[in-house]
Amino acid sequence: MQIKSNNIQHYYATISELVENPYISPSLASRIVAYRTFHEQKISWNSIADKFELDSIRIARIALYLK
Repeated sequence: MQIKSNNIQHYYATISELVENPYISPSLASRIVAYRTFHEQKISWNSIADKFELDSIRIARIALYLK
């Protein structure tokens, strides 16, 4: 199943919603949700990418699916 571009809000998405993105593994989704929950504030996609040391190609691919 292909999801539409810009369909996932990383601020509020659950683990299962994040893994709909073909470039986000269940492990990464879990870490994103835990990181976001721990900080209890809106976290920018750039800070998530920096925190988990994602390479620029993966960042660009994931970003296609984010709002």
